[in-house]
Amino acid sequence: MINQHIVRNTLIKTMEKIFDPIPIPIILVDDKMKIQLINKAFSEYLGYEKKDMLGRDVFDLDENTRWPVVFKTKKAEIAWKHTFRNGKTAIVHRIPVLDD
Repeated sequence: MINQHIVRNTLIKTMEKIFDPIPIPIILVDDKMKIQLINKAFSEYLGYEKKDMLGRDVFDLDENTRWPVVFKTKKAEIAWKHTFRNGKTAIVHRIPVLDD
């Protein structure tokens, strides 16, 4: 049987190869609000090193995050104005990708 941890890590590494070159900020947060993937554009926008963000609680980086609401309601938030901890404001999309 294939180890699910290995499959997950392989998938995340593949996603990083796809999303890192994209100049649009992208983040993947799991159901425990831990950052599983963040692309270069988003880490630079927030002013952090990618390696310092992976595995951290999304609240450590942005106390105004609405990810818990998105996970609870299972509804996307499209074109929401959001101000990050660093004072930068952006129009963001939060789209839940759920197993159920």
